[in-house]
Amino acid sequence: PLITILINVLIYIIALGGKVSMTMAVFFIIGVMFIGLGNYMPKLKQNYTIGIKVPWTLNSEENWNMTHRMAGKLYVVAGVILIIIAIAITKASKKDFKLDANKLVEYLGGKENIIDYEVNKSRFIVSLKNVDLVNKEAIQKMGAKGIVEIENQLKIILGDNANQLKKYIDELN
Repeated sequence: PLITILINVLIYIIALGGKVSMTMAVFFIIGVMFIGLGNYMPKLKQNYTIGIKVPWTLNSEENWNMTHRMAGKLYVVAGVILIIIAIAITKASKKDFKLDANKLVEYLGGKENIIDYEVNKSRFIVSLKNVDLVNKEAIQKMGAKGIVEIENQLKIILGDNANQLKKYIDELN
């Protein structure tokens, strides 16, 4: 029940607009669970309900103890690996917005081509001197969900990252 409660809390946080990587959270929770099980397994007495119940462990108490001692160590190692993966997912998913801002300015035809820009929720709205200089394909590959062109203005749908990109482009100017 504890894991179910944690997952439900995470779902509610995400539904209310929180920024939580569900993949990272699941890896972390399962890793902690494996470490807990790994610490508990060597303490199990021989039984027919819980544990590694194969013929050779049920026939000999010595085999039972050795099997569960080894399994406990392996579970702890697996749990630590899962937690390391969770941390790696978190680090890998963090974008370098300064690099993205530089690329976006370059793809928009350089600083000289940009007249004005603003952010409206998830859209980055930019007025340009010459729209023909824009590399729309590269902007799409950068993660834009869509680009709308109206005369000399582009509306680039960037999602939640639009505000952060604007801050870094402000620093470039």
